[in-house]
Amino acid sequence: MAMESRAYNNAAQSPPPFPATANTDIAPDTGVMLERMPPPPGPPVDPPPPGSALVDEVDKRILVVLRDGRKILGILRSFDQFSNMVLVDACERVIVGDTFGDVPLGSYIVRGENLVLLGAVDEAESEAGPPGLRRLSADEIRVAEMAEKQSNSLKRTMLARFDFLDDLS
Repeated sequence: MAMESRAYNNAAQSPPPFPATANTDIAPDTGVMLERMPPPPGPPVDPPPPGSALVDEVDKRILVVLRDGRKILGILRSFDQFSNMVLVDACERVIVGDTFGDVPLGSYIVRGENLVLLGAVDEAESEAGPPGLRRLSADEIRVAEMAEKQSNSLKRTMLARFDFLDDLS
């Protein structure tokens, strides 16, 4: 079996180094592969203004989590470019252990710089509350919240008093 060998003397006879693709052409006179440049990008697109995502949430029930950890439920009535917002029929949802309660606030203004998280809430789920938690009245949940704060304060005080035990090891 004889192997056929073929020598290419010039560029016109040599095969292209790789097959032509949609982004390449072969020059007819030299046989050199030319790459087509992609079209220039369009004009830059400005990002949407910061508060524009809230447009879809107007007149819907939302849950807002604030920097201090409070959770506010209410109907978003208005907002501005700084994400400051007005909530109507607002209430603070307080969760203590396996219980929760809603403390009515009425109309409530949230300053945008205090906003951590915002999300739409289904009306039926909002009334039912978080699954697995028992609902308490506003007065009962405030008493439970104060008891939890006192308990946490006592724990911190005791840990601070016995801090010297860490040095003995």
